[in-house]
Amino acid sequence: MPFGFSALILLILTVVGALSTLATCVFSGLRKLVPFAWRMWLWGTVGLIAANALLIAVLIPALSGTAITHGSPPSGDIRSTVLRDLVILGPLAASVAGVLIGIGVGFRFASRPSNNRWRGP
Repeated sequence: MPFGFSALILLILTVVGALSTLATCVFSGLRKLVPFAWRMWLWGTVGLIAANALLIAVLIPALSGTAITHGSPPSGDIRSTVLRDLVILGPLAASVAGVLIGIGVGFRFASRPSNNRWRGP
């Protein structure tokens, strides 16, 4: 279920990104924002996918040696507490961090002087 939150964030990002990019293309007053809208949407999506892939790459080796059939782990074990919290809260934190970092990268790429010459339809 924790990765369901990531899928929900991806769905919301896709809808908002598509609507904002469409709005910047349709309304003439917003056309100068087209490079920002689509780059922030693209890099936000790339950031979300990369952050979740990194989280899965960290969790798979950490959880591969965990035996889940022997009952609950001892409550004082720090490793199991960290893994439990990472499994439950990690996808949400990774998704939000990946989107924010990706949007920042997209904004930086769109702010370069060479990208401000789009004339549009």
